[in-house]
Amino acid sequence: MNWPKILTGVPMSSVQYLQAESNYTSLYFKEGSKLISGYSLNVFAGLFDERHFIRVDRSHLVNRKFILGISEDGFIHLKNDLKLSIPRRRKALLFDQYPNLFINLQTTL
Repeated sequence: MNWPKILTGVPMSSVQYLQAESNYTSLYFKEGSKLISGYSLNVFAGLFDERHFIRVDRSHLVNRKFILGISEDGFIHLKNDLKLSIPRRRKALLFDQYPNLFINLQTTL
């Protein structure tokens, strides 16, 4: 698939997270702006590198560099003070794949 035109000239390092909204995807940037794309979140999940973006749940794809950590109560904490709930089953998978995210939060909060 071709790169979506909406992302032409947009550095991926500025994308904090993506959120699915029915048949659209909202992209949230570090400076606070937002873009809405007609592509589904699955399309973006396939385009973005898994080393840099984590699929938190069915509705969110998060840039790792904006993650403070994952709390024991099942929330992923972003640098912009946003908290995203992690499904119970997904939490164990994230812990196995990214154990350092759980450690970092405990030392920063």
